Amino acid sequence: ERAGADLLHLDVMGGNFVDNITYVPDVVAAFRRLAVMRLDVHMMIAVPARYMDRFVAAGPQSVSFHVETPAPAEAKTFHVRDGLALRLAKKAGLHVALLSGRRSAAVVHRSRELQLDTVMLGEGDKGKAFDTFLESHGTSASKVAAIGDDLPDLPLLAASRLAYCPADAAPEVKKCAHVVLDTA
Repeated sequence: ERAGADLLHLDVMGGNFVDNITYVPDVVAAFRRLAVMRLDVHMMIAVPARYMDRFVAAGPQSVSFHVETPAPAEAKTFHVRDGLALRLAKKAGLHVALLSGRRSAAVVHRSRELQLDTVMLGEGDKGKAFDTFLESHGTSASKVAAIGDDLPDLPLLAASRLAYCPADAAPEVKKCAHVVLDTA
């Protein structure tokens, strides 16, 4: 930190490249207590789902993972604060849904972990999928807040009562959003 670093990145390896996990959750928690800077944990282990909850509970600001398997694997990064925000929304009684144009095992796992109310994956036409969601839940777009970052998100952002996007969203999405968030 004295040298000006603002991120401590820990590669948690195990399963293929090394015999044992290189950092256990207790070590991550100790780094969290000692460091003021942002802590990122990169899980490069054979079965991340087996350890994910323990590493998240250790307190890093972000956790990313990919699966070390001989077959090609998709890598996804999920920010811990996003999960907390979704859990708080659910606790407040809000219905939390995920609408994605792609199907991904990592997203399915994360959706289950967060106990999202509705998950719609592989939806090529998000506008049509959004209409289906509204109809099946007996609600209207005027009661929905949405967040999106790319052109396929425009139909649901334009229709929603509140539209948010991250700072790194497509320019067209930024123009459509009511709120552009400060960070990506």
